Amino acid sequence: MKRVLFLLAALAIAAPARAAPKSIREELPQAARMSWDSGRALFEVQNWPAAATEYHHVYELSHNPRVLFNFAACEKNQNHYLKALLALRQELTEGGSKLPDTEVREVRAALATVEPLVSAVSVTANEEGASLTVDNEAQPGVTPFSQPIPIDVGPHTLKLTKPGFAETTFTVMVAGGTVAQAKLELQPVERKGHARIEVTGPTRATILIDGRDLGNAPFDGELVEGSHQVQAQAEDYVTGRSPLVVKYKDSVSLVVGLAHRRHEGLLRVSAQDGSIIIVDGMRVGMTHWEGPLTSHEGHQVIVKKDGFYPLTQEIQLADDQDRPLPVTLNPEKTWIWWTLAGVLIVGGAVAVSVAVAIAATHDPVPGTLAAGTGWGTTSFHGFHF
Repeated sequence: MKRVLFLLAALAIAAPARAAPKSIREELPQAARMSWDSGRALFEVQNWPAAATEYHHVYELSHNPRVLFNFAACEKNQNHYLKALLALRQELTEGGSKLPDTEVREVRAALATVEPLVSAVSVTANEEGASLTVDNEAQPGVTPFSQPIPIDVGPHTLKLTKPGFAETTFTVMVAGGTVAQAKLELQPVERKGHARIEVTGPTRATILIDGRDLGNAPFDGELVEGSHQVQAQAEDYVTGRSPLVVKYKDSVSLVVGLAHRRHEGLLRVSAQDGSIIIVDGMRVGMTHWEGPLTSHEGHQVIVKKDGFYPLTQEIQLADDQDRPLPVTLNPEKTWIWWTLAGVLIVGGAVAVSVAVAIAATHDPVPGTLAAGTGWGTTSFHGFHF
């Protein structure tokens, strides 16, 4: 059977038979002839994927371009028109003048059959360096693609992947004679922006972001989108703190200035109206006072007010500590209050005495106790404050 009949049979899903002045099998090395025979048998039962695998293996062993015609027929029968087209073109390129004229005409006729069934798709993406698969077959190169990608006509599933991003898929319908368009967008697993953080003051400072030590300043890198808390630390400098908001794919800069540590803290005293505030023996204000005090040593605070018991407290501040000291003084028990209590006590004692006297003598009671005598005087002097 002539080779042209094999082409027609291949395109019509029939068993291949390819005649040539010298058979292809005769040209093959001994190691490839078993796969050639297997491919022919699989082709006859229309097992196109297995037959294509065998013919491809034969080509790898022999590098005989004439084998590519059979491989192309298997791919065409699976509707893999692009693969068939590329194999046929490869046969013409590699075979060149060594191919018989009849076989060249057959290959060109087959090309005319599959070329209308191959089109292209233009793929654009929002991220560079992403890999593309078409129907789970990896495509060469990464985004951005310099030109449309050849593809069979019909529906196809495109998948774009890149480390750090969630993969995205896109279904495209490809028609003959037109370039299909596919626009794919990758979304990062973590949306990030760029941040640069510098520290002024010390020659060397450490940067912490959200409590995580990121090394010496400056920091120049990516951060997850959102709000962050930046700290800058250096020996003998007051820790600097600043909020930082990072937006996706945006850049932000921050400068944190550090001041020398003063080794002092802030004390804020508040008491009742009119209270006198004394710090380390010096009267510093009334009712409210705030001011700096040296840290790492004790200080005495006295708060007093007429009619109230005074309060004395020893305090110690840490560097840069802001310490509130609310004070509530207790009122003193006045002389009038104790006098009234004594009268109540004296009255009760007199009542008891009179009752006892009346019960014993039944005589009329002559008047009342004189001021400053009796139980009242004794009870008053029995208490000392």
